[in-house]
Amino acid sequence: MQSYFAPWRPDIRVSAEAILTHIEMCRELGLHPTSTPTQARSALALLPLPRQHQTLVQAQQGAKQWPAMCAYRPKGLHDDMPALEAMQSGLFEYLFLLGGRAGGKSHEVAEAIVELCATTPKRVVCGREFQVSIRDSSRSLLVNKIKAHWSAPEWECLETELRHKNGTLITFIGMARNPESAKSLEGCDIFWGEEAQSFSAASMEILIPTIRESGSMLLFTLNPRYEDDPVYQLAMVDRPDYAFVKVVEFEDNPYLFCSRLVNDLRKAFRSSNRYKHVWRGDLDRNSALLILHHTIRRPPILPGYEHTGRRLYGIDFGGTDPTAFVRLWHFPPQALGRHRDDKGVLYFDREFVQPCRSNREIVAGVKEVCPELAEGRWHVKADSADPKAIGELNEASVPTIGAVKGDGSVLAGLRTLADHDIWISEDCPATGQCAANYRWKADRMGKPTNVPEHQYSHPFDASRYAIEDEDFSGSDGVSYIILGEAS
Repeated sequence: MQSYFAPWRPDIRVSAEAILTHIEMCRELGLHPTSTPTQARSALALLPLPRQHQTLVQAQQGAKQWPAMCAYRPKGLHDDMPALEAMQSGLFEYLFLLGGRAGGKSHEVAEAIVELCATTPKRVVCGREFQVSIRDSSRSLLVNKIKAHWSAPEWECLETELRHKNGTLITFIGMARNPESAKSLEGCDIFWGEEAQSFSAASMEILIPTIRESGSMLLFTLNPRYEDDPVYQLAMVDRPDYAFVKVVEFEDNPYLFCSRLVNDLRKAFRSSNRYKHVWRGDLDRNSALLILHHTIRRPPILPGYEHTGRRLYGIDFGGTDPTAFVRLWHFPPQALGRHRDDKGVLYFDREFVQPCRSNREIVAGVKEVCPELAEGRWHVKADSADPKAIGELNEASVPTIGAVKGDGSVLAGLRTLADHDIWISEDCPATGQCAANYRWKADRMGKPTNVPEHQYSHPFDASRYAIEDEDFSGSDGVSYIILGEAS
C-alpha cells in the first residue's frame, strides 16, 4: 500500500486514509493539519459526546473519498519504472511523463537528471515553449535538487547554466521566441521539455531531427491539454519506437499531504467539473477555445426526422487534407417541443471523411453514403475552389454547386453553427471527433482569437457550405410536427 509523509511529522509515512481522516478532523476542530494526532484527540475530548460522534463520522467520510478521488487514472506503458531507471537503461530515445497536478513529474525528472549528471558527464538542455527570462525556466527546481544531493559541493550554479566538475553542462532555452536557436542543440545528450503541452509543431520540427546523437534522448513532462497538441500526439497517437510513457498522478507523490495543494485537491473533487483534466491529466474538452460548445454525440432518436427536418449536404475538398462530405438536418426549436426562441438543432447523420487521391474516389464515397442524391431532388453545396471536382460530381449525377466564399463567410458560418445545438449520430465518428477538438487558435496568452484551427475543421467547413444562404428563422403561423421526446 502506498504511504505518504505525514503533515504533522514529515519524517514518518502513513496511509492516505489516515492522513485524510486527520485533516478532516482538524478542519472540524478548527486546528491546522500540522497539529499532531495527540493534539487533535485532546481537542476532541473537550467536546460534548454528540459533537464528538459527529466529528468522528465527518472525519471518516473524508477518508472514504480517497478511492473515488483516485478511481480515474489514464494508463501509461511503464507506470512502475522510475524515470531515473528508464534514463539509465539505454533502452529509450523518447521519455514522456504525463499526468495531472501535484503528481511530482518535474521533481522526479529533476532528481533523475541531477543523479545521472553527477555520475556521467552530460550536456542537458532544459526547454520551455515560452521562457521570457531564466526565472521562467526549471533552473530553480534543479538548483534545489542539487543542494539536496550528495554531489552538491561538486556543482557550480551560475545564473544561466549549471556546471558539474565532471564536465556536465545544463542550459536553458525558450523555443517560441527564437526556434532557430534550437539548432545549437546539436551535441545535446538530454533535452527536457517542461510544460510540453504548450510546444508548437514548429518547435517539434526543429527538436526531433536536431537531437540525434547516439544515446541522446528527448524527455517531456506535460499535463495533457488537447488531443492535437504535438507532444501529446507523439506520446499517445504517433508513438515512436523506443518510447517510454509513464502516467504520474498525485497518489504517486509521497509529499502530497505536506503541501497546501491537498486542500485545492479536496475542493476540486467535491465541486469542479474540471477535476479530471486538472488533477487526473485527462484532455481538456471544456476550454474557452472550443468552438462548438453545444454538441451531443449519440443524440436522442428522432422518429420520422427524414420527413420533418430540412436536409442539407456539404462537401469540403481536401487536397492534401481529408475530404469531408456531410449530410445534416435542420430542426427548428418548435419541432423539438421547445420554445420558438430556444436553439434549433443541426443533426449530422451521414459522413464521408477521408483522404482521397482522385475525384473519382470522392464521387464514389459520396454516392455510397447518400445514394438518394442521384434522384436529383437535392443538391450539394461545395467548396468553390475546386471547379473540376464539382464538375465531376455533376457528371456523376450528384447535383453540386459551389458555395459563395468571401470576407467574413467563415465567421458567419461558425456563428450559425454555434447558434444551434449540434447533434452527431454514431454513424459520423469523424465528425464527432472533430467536434470535440475544433478550437479557436490561441494568442500568446492562451486566449481565443477569431481564427479557427485547421486540423479538425473539415466536416464543419463542409457544413458551413451546406447552410450558406439558408434562412433558419421561424415565423408565426407555421405548424410543426413535434419529434419524439427530445428536448
